[in-house]
Amino acid sequence: MNKFVENEVPREITNDIKGVIKGVWPTWKKVPSDIKDLLWENFKLRYNWDNFTDREMKKVWNENSSERYRASIHLAKKATLSSAQEDLGRKPDILDIIGRGPDWMEANIWNDLVKIHWNKPDHKIKCEIARKNKMTAKDGSTIKHTGSSISFVAHRERMKKDLGRDVDEFEVFERMHKRK
Repeated sequence: MNKFVENEVPREITNDIKGVIKGVWPTWKKVPSDIKDLLWENFKLRYNWDNFTDREMKKVWNENSSERYRASIHLAKKATLSSAQEDLGRKPDILDIIGRGPDWMEANIWNDLVKIHWNKPDHKIKCEIARKNKMTAKDGSTIKHTGSSISFVAHRERMKKDLGRDVDEFEVFERMHKRK
């Protein structure tokens, strides 16, 4: 992924995204095109670039926006689960975070995310698989696996495509075992 060098760029992307969440969109892919287009147009008003075409920059912007969206939702969910655990004195069920959403998201949207998306059995199974993959015991030590349920071979193929060259096992291992 191409990242922006200046810290304020991702921060502004995050703030822009938080300002337009008006639907139950669990992932960036679910955000409607018209909302993404609006965000892109706002971005273009603030920044200029010389060495990239709009198409190239939009790709970088989209990758960063996707990551910022994912991180915003993830951090909000993590914070509300932590807060619920403190309040309840036990590990909370996903439904315990209804009504505890972040201040930048309307309560009805947060509650629908919880009920409609995160409470679905297939989402719970996916989360459990990812949790197990992240903490895999091997040879008496715990290996942090950050590649989700995607195989080593699939990661390697994606890296080859992204980088435009062959990658070795060490590069793939690094990608799958280091926090981003």
